Amino acid sequence: MQKAYELADRARREGNRNAKDRHERDALVHKSAMESLNKAAAKLIFKEKNKVRWPSCRDAKVMHV
Repeated sequence: MQKAYELADRARREGNRNAKDRHERDALVHKSAMESLNKAAAKLIFKEKNKVRWPSCRDAKVMHV
């Protein structure tokens, strides 16, 4: 994503508007995909961390005594 922004800046300085627009669009697509993956990963991590686990046999004996 950073590389695409750098290419867009270079194209802007050179006066190549079409290349600038294309590189900016590529950067936005990459950023959107990255945010989507981060959101999905956060949901999975939250689910795993908050999963209810059944007590082990040793813990079950302590609970019934």
